[in-house]
Amino acid sequence: MISLKEEYFKRILDGTKPFEFRRIFAKSLDEPFLCVIYVSSPIQAIRGIVQFDKPIRGSIEDIINLAKRSDYPFIEGVRKYLEGKDTAYALPIKESIEFKKPITLKGIQKVYPGFRPPQSFYCLENQQFLKLKEHLREYESHNEIN
Repeated sequence: MISLKEEYFKRILDGTKPFEFRRIFAKSLDEPFLCVIYVSSPIQAIRGIVQFDKPIRGSIEDIINLAKRSDYPFIEGVRKYLEGKDTAYALPIKESIEFKKPITLKGIQKVYPGFRPPQSFYCLENQQFLKLKEHLREYESHNEIN
C-alpha cells in the first residue's frame, strides 16, 4: 500500500506519470507487484490499485535521467523530492484502476480496526491483501487487475 497525494494519483490515471518516484522503498521487492493506493488528506480513502513493474533502484542522477528519457514533465519536482538521498527508486506503472467509489478511512477501519495510513508505503501480507481485495470488490470499476 502506498500513500499518494490526489494530484499524483490523477497523473497516474491519466498517463502523465509513467513512474512513481520514491526516496525509500522495500529493498527486497525486485519483481512486478500490485499496490493499493491510499490517497492522503483531505481525501483519506483507498482510491484504486496500480500494477507496477519491477522497481528500479539507482543514484539520484540515474533516476532523473530515467525520468528525462520518458519525457516526464516534472523533472525539477522529482529532483527536489529526491534531494539529499544517495539512491532512490522509480516504480514503472503498467496499469491502474480507479474505484467507482473510494473506500473511506472509516470504511477501511471496519475491515482493519486500528488501520493507520502509511506515511510512505507498507507491504501487505498475502492474507491481508486477499481480505482487503474481498472488501474492494464492490468498489472496483469495470476493469480488473488480478
